[in-house]
Amino acid sequence: MSEGRAEVAGQPTRQHYLLYLFWIAVLLQAAVSVAAYLLYDVPVSTEIDSVEYIRTADNVVAGHGFSIEDTAPWKPNAFRTPGPLLTNIPLRILSFKSDLLAIIISRLLLLVAAVLVIHLASRLGLSSFALVAGTFFVLAPSMIGLVAMYALYLRPAALFVLAAYIVVAIFLALRNISQVRRRLLLAAGSCLLGVIGAYGTWGYRNYKVFGAFQYSSISGEALLRYNVFPMEPYLDEKGKQEVECALVKYGTFLQRYSDSDQFILSNRHAKEALRLIFKYPLPFLQSHLEGVIRAFFVFSPNILKGRSPMLVIAASIVHSGLAIMGILGLAAYWKTFSELQRLALLLMLTVGVVSSLTVGAPASPRFRIPFDVVLAIGCALFVMRALRKRDNM
Repeated sequence: MSEGRAEVAGQPTRQHYLLYLFWIAVLLQAAVSVAAYLLYDVPVSTEIDSVEYIRTADNVVAGHGFSIEDTAPWKPNAFRTPGPLLTNIPLRILSFKSDLLAIIISRLLLLVAAVLVIHLASRLGLSSFALVAGTFFVLAPSMIGLVAMYALYLRPAALFVLAAYIVVAIFLALRNISQVRRRLLLAAGSCLLGVIGAYGTWGYRNYKVFGAFQYSSISGEALLRYNVFPMEPYLDEKGKQEVECALVKYGTFLQRYSDSDQFILSNRHAKEALRLIFKYPLPFLQSHLEGVIRAFFVFSPNILKGRSPMLVIAASIVHSGLAIMGILGLAAYWKTFSELQRLALLLMLTVGVVSSLTVGAPASPRFRIPFDVVLAIGCALFVMRALRKRDNM
C-alpha cells in the first residue's frame, strides 16, 4: 500500500507524526493508570482475585506450595490456576510488593504487546499506519482497565478459545494450498502442544493431589453462581424458586474453599447447574447473550460502577466506538488482503469471537481483550482509508 503524497524534503513525515502520537498514547495510558492508583485509590492488589493470586505467588516463593492461605497449614488449592505465577512472581520480586512499581512494570509489558500489534499490522500491509494500530490498542479502555495485570492468568475458559483456534486452523489448512497449509498446521500444532503442556501438566497435578484429572474447580462454581443465577430475571416464579434453592443447597463458596474434596463439590455444583440450564435453555441463552453484548459494547468494570457513572458512560462510548470503527475498517479492506493475510485475520477473529462468547452473564469487558488486537488493526485501516480519501480530494 502506498504512503500517499510525498512529504517535503527535510520536513517531518506522516510516519514521524504517527510515531509521536503512539508515544504520547503510551505515556498518557501510563499516567492514567498511575493517577487512578495515587489519586483515586483504585485497587491493584486488594481485590479478591488479585489478593489470592498474589498470596499464591508469595506462598510459592516462600516454599509453602500452591496455596491461597495466609497461615499454616497452607492447604493446596484447586480453584486458582498457575498461569499468574509467570507474571506475579517477577512482579512481587521486582516491585518489592509495591503496587505503584507493579503498575509501571506492567505498562512496559503492555508496550511490548503494542509493539507486537504494530508488527502484525505492518505484516498486513499498513506500512506507517501500523503505528496507528498500536496507538488504538494502547488507548482501548480494556487495556487501561488492566491496572497492573495482577489478574493476568490462563483462564479455564481459555481452553475453549485455544480449542477453537486449533480446529479452525486445521479446517483452513485442509481447504487451502500446500504452502499455506503448512503454516496453518504449524500454528495448530504449536497451539496444541501449548494446551497439552499447560492444561495436561496441571490436570496431572490435581490428579496427584485431589484424585481428579481436571484443570480447576472453578467450572462448577462459575456455572452455578455466574451462569445459572443470572437466569432469574428471565424465569417464572417456579424457576426462580428452583434456582434459589439450588444456591442454598450448594452454597459453599469454592473460591475460598481449601479442603481435600474441592473437586467433588465442584462437580456437584456443575451437575446441578447443567440440570437447570438444560431445563431452562431459553432463559440461559437470553442471559448469556445479554452478557456478551454488554461486555462487547459497554465498559463497566466493578471498579468504575460505584465510583463514577459518567466515566462509565464515556469509557463505554470509546469501547463501543472502537469496536464499530474496527469492524468497518476490516470490512472495507478485506478484499485487498492476500489469502495468507485473510487466513491470519480469520484465526485472530476466531480467538476474539470465542473469548467474547465465553464471558456469559458476568459481562466482564476483559473477555473482549483478544478481540481488541484485531479491532485496533481495523481502526487503523479505518483511519488510513479516511486520510487517503482526504489526500486524493
